[in-house]
Amino acid sequence: PVVSLRLLRLFLALVAFGALKAASFVQYLPLPCVGGYLSYVGFFVGVAGLNLSVNVDFLSVSGWSDVLHSPTKVAQLAACLACTAMFLLVLRKSSHPAALPAAIVAVPVAFYAVLAATGTSLADAAERGWTLPAAPAKPWWSVYELFDPEGEGFLKGVVVSAGVSQLPKFVVLFAVVAFGR
Repeated sequence: PVVSLRLLRLFLALVAFGALKAASFVQYLPLPCVGGYLSYVGFFVGVAGLNLSVNVDFLSVSGWSDVLHSPTKVAQLAACLACTAMFLLVLRKSSHPAALPAAIVAVPVAFYAVLAATGTSLADAAERGWTLPAAPAKPWWSVYELFDPEGEGFLKGVVVSAGVSQLPKFVVLFAVVAFGR
């Protein structure tokens, strides 16, 4: 619920910003500053993708050591980098609007084809770190329990004063979204 409230606040601020026609202030932002911030965000998005693919912390030396000493993790890293290269190649070489979606769909299709060809079960793949373990099924409406997990009222337990410490992050997020081209 906290993330939803943050997004709602960002949305309302962006609507107000647009209604006031304040986007023209983008010309006053130094482009190296905006580019640097976007590069910073891109770097951490890339590292997060690597971390997710191999389940190690690539920002630490021990994370790289873990990868280099595990044939499975080396294979997972190679698969991640191969997918990245394929997506970049598709974007660079094809102008067809269905090319990237087709490439994105091809990856899990190929993955499950390899599982079938090698006789590997989904449980085995999860045990080896190639997929997440199966989660227990829940009814579709259980997502609404996240907004009131203990039935005590929608905002019960929300620490409003914590929002003050989030204000600088909100301003930066707002600037990136509002001034993004």
